[in-house]
Amino acid sequence: MERLVVVDVQSNATRIGTRALSASEFYTRVERTDLAARAEDRTRQRVWMMVGGGLVAVAGVTAGLVVMGNAQNTNDPSCAKDIFTQNACVDSSTRSTSTGALILGAGLVLGAGLVTWGALIPEMVTSPGETVRLAADYNLALARKHGATSARLQLIPSLAPGQAGLLARLSF
Repeated sequence: MERLVVVDVQSNATRIGTRALSASEFYTRVERTDLAARAEDRTRQRVWMMVGGGLVAVAGVTAGLVVMGNAQNTNDPSCAKDIFTQNACVDSSTRSTSTGALILGAGLVLGAGLVTWGALIPEMVTSPGETVRLAADYNLALARKHGATSARLQLIPSLAPGQAGLLARLSF
């Protein structure tokens, strides 16, 4: 019993006992190397999206701060020659500060968007129903291997206030 695969249908996650299985580990265990390869590709995609998003955010903040830091200093003596020079200095400072803030904000928004997108990519490549079927087939094969004479899978509807579900019971 401690080697049976259990599926949480709601989150489409698998575990053996209390130990969670990664998608790749689950598919390898049920001898579906094609699905394991796809799950590993998704994991790499998730990592690259999240790392890329972090780098975009850092680059945006850095570039924005550099642009804002290089804004014209309106207290510089060269700006105090006359009113036209003073106005040009203020306009240049405002333009640089606004551009830097825009770059900073865009970098943060784009970076956060990429990180969120990466985090939302599911590692499991099968639907919850297909995951249950793969786990049930694996569990039945495991039961036969260890001498179980017959195995029976029961799907029992479960209703409670504010909740509905399906209970899977495997007996052998």
